Amino acid sequence: MQNIEKFAKKYNIEINCWAGSGDFGEAYHTECGNIIKETRDVAEFLIAAKLEGEKNDNIVDIYKTDIINDQMYIFMEELNLSSIEDEYSSIFSKLEDVGIEIDEFDERDLDEYSVHFSNDEISFINDIQLAVVQYQSYGYNPLDIQPGNIGRKENGNIALFDQRDVISNQKELLEEYKSERKIKSKKKKSSFKP
Repeated sequence: MQNIEKFAKKYNIEINCWAGSGDFGEAYHTECGNIIKETRDVAEFLIAAKLEGEKNDNIVDIYKTDIINDQMYIFMEELNLSSIEDEYSSIFSKLEDVGIEIDEFDERDLDEYSVHFSNDEISFINDIQLAVVQYQSYGYNPLDIQPGNIGRKENGNIALFDQRDVISNQKELLEEYKSERKIKSKKKKSSFKP
């Protein structure tokens, strides 16, 4: 049995099908309409673990995190991704043209920008800025804000997912997570024979 199947079985989740892969892992649709992500990114996992069980308007809901045989898993809300890249990818180009990051945008400065932002685009940017503030309230600064990591919740809110941060003590935090949850690391077999 693969680790992903062990995770699903442990939490009584049925995997429906593969959802796709990204830079740091694989994602799977579940029968209950959510996502299981198998990640190799320790920072992403630690942030998800910190968000586990919390409700946020502009961050994906994380239902469960766990480590099975040293593989990290995140069980989370599935966001609607279908229209985000088509509708809003031009915003990132506009921000680049103006020379600012999305979290630096200030609608009070609209007259100073060399490009026009529609009310929908301004609303989208404001939602992303709220997500950044929500992440910061947990002590993290999201570093992977891009169209591929933005989705829409069932209630219509724009939300971020798959965010990472620079966490200098991530090894210690991961060991602390394992200790709190009583997770044993998989022992590596030594090939050394005396």
